[in-house]
Amino acid sequence: MRASVFSLGKAHGHGAQRAYSEVVFGEATGSSAVQRFTLLPLVVACALPLAAMADSACRASSSPGVTPLVELYTAEGCSDCPKADAWLTETASAMAAEDASFLAFHVDYWDSIGWPDRFSAGIHSDRQRLRVAQSGKRVVYTPQVMIGEATTVDWQRPGRGARAATGGRNEFGRVLDAARSRDANVRLDMAVLGADDEALLVRLDASGAARDDVGRDVWIWLALYEDGLVSRVSAGENQGRTLRHDRVVRALKGPWRLSADGFSQEIRLEVPQDAETASAGLVAFVEAAETGRSLQSLGLRLDACVGDGIAEGGRERSTAPADAGRR
Repeated sequence: MRASVFSLGKAHGHGAQRAYSEVVFGEATGSSAVQRFTLLPLVVACALPLAAMADSACRASSSPGVTPLVELYTAEGCSDCPKADAWLTETASAMAAEDASFLAFHVDYWDSIGWPDRFSAGIHSDRQRLRVAQSGKRVVYTPQVMIGEATTVDWQRPGRGARAATGGRNEFGRVLDAARSRDANVRLDMAVLGADDEALLVRLDASGAARDDVGRDVWIWLALYEDGLVSRVSAGENQGRTLRHDRVVRALKGPWRLSADGFSQEIRLEVPQDAETASAGLVAFVEAAETGRSLQSLGLRLDACVGDGIAEGGRERSTAPADAGRR
């Protein structure tokens, strides 16, 4: 059973009104709540009339260590979110690809409060609620940063006291370090095999041994993200502001189960009509279904596929005219 309460209230000491969604799972536990997502079937082969790719630049393999997934849940209608969006842009650009993968999930429960976010999707809100349930908590909010089992990571405050004086890490840094310090028992390999006007054909392979501390089920997801997105907001809490976004999830597919025999599939990933692959990329990630622990992730920028018909060079662009909402 699940009951949802959507209300307005003062936001944790901030003067501005903000929206939040409180999810009460009743008798459901984190493990049973995850069953709301239907596992996708494993397809042995996928024959598609797509332009073939052969360049090795369109391939990537995971690093020997764990590359955790950092998730930001955000919305264009939330006045506290632009600061978090800027933090994600700065942090992601400063870190090496093997240190962490970053994705920004725009939720849809702000859409009815003054400004419809055209990057929002119900599956993003569902995933946020799922992730919170996995950690045994009940409240979702924006902006919310998650790394594996840690679903309320403080990304703002620097280290204090003796820790700060010695160059210590803030909570985000400490949680990320802890996630990276675990032994990597999952390997990912990804390649873009082809493309047409509507989709990418992606080959995704995963292997890894199950461990007692991970749980029974391990899930695999694939996301398409886009950088350099700009919106001029004309209503709601951010009225009059120009918002810039990076690592925005434009398509999300999964989950598939990683079995003892591994996972190998060619996946057709639909690309939104207004997305520019020149400023986009892919992130595959693997997580423990019961706890949400980040087991491995792997990114591949599509501008690496220049010359293969996928991308023609990245650039920042405005995807919305003034006063635009959802397209």
